Amino acid sequence: MRVHFLGTGEAFDAERANSSVFIAGSAGLLIDCGPTVPPRLWRLACPPDALDAVCFTHLHGDHVLGLPALLGRLRQDGRRAPLALVGAPGLDDFVARLLDLAYPGLRARLPFRLLFRDILPGRELALGCATLRSAETLHGVRNLAIRAELDGLACAFSGDGRPTPEAEALYRRSDLLVHDAYHLDEPHPTHATAVEAVELARRARVTRLALVHVRRSERAALLSWQGGLSRQEGWLHIPTCGDHIDM
Repeated sequence: MRVHFLGTGEAFDAERANSSVFIAGSAGLLIDCGPTVPPRLWRLACPPDALDAVCFTHLHGDHVLGLPALLGRLRQDGRRAPLALVGAPGLDDFVARLLDLAYPGLRARLPFRLLFRDILPGRELALGCATLRSAETLHGVRNLAIRAELDGLACAFSGDGRPTPEAEALYRRSDLLVHDAYHLDEPHPTHATAVEAVELARRARVTRLALVHVRRSERAALLSWQGGLSRQEGWLHIPTCGDHIDM
């Protein structure tokens, strides 16, 4: 299984695409799809049916507004297999409005079905050969951290937001945790800091930690801080767009 970091930037980053990860294993899972994400996925040159599901942690623009372009390209490339869209209840109505605003009539012209699947805290969602679970974090809108178990491995994604006890439990013993680190160490009401994420990952005994969604003005400070810490830990990554991890 390979985890591709399509984007690692925050909402308004000029250098890095919006935070998004593509898991390529026995199933293809895209986690979040901001407006700068689809071209990064297209560069992987995956077959149009290689994507099984798009999972949304929350409905802020930098996590969802790339969906119309993604669906339009899949239509052009000849996709026929149904595509699952996974998120909190209400995603179907949101997507209908989004597609009508972006490309009126596109949904009716898609040669494949959109299958909307709700993911709820405390419940498992079976998605082909993958199993998904979720937990809420503290963000400006409802954000669901997602844990995907696939090919005998567990990958967790915080989306945005400060961690909660429920989210920490969700991440426990993950093979990879991809976590929001908007600030280095300055507390923020709706985002995690890098220091918080590292401390959480230690407690949760995750195998690897990747920090994304870094505030652009703090990137240099975070990289300097990581340089000393990673020599001690060995499992901390601050990926850039196009990086991947083989699991």
